[in-house]
Amino acid sequence: MKITKLLTSVATAGAILVAGAASASAESTLEIVKKRGHLRCQVGQPQPGF
Repeated sequence: MKITKLLTSVATAGAILVAGAASASAESTLEIVKKRGHLRCQVGQPQPGF
């Protein structure tokens, strides 16, 4: 029973850390877009004619 509580606590802490890192990354991406002045929307390599 104690091991289950410990694993649950560790998993929860890990999820919180990952969520915090993701939001910090999103903020830096937003700053890049603001500095650039426009949003680039593209998936993959550029295709000829587009």
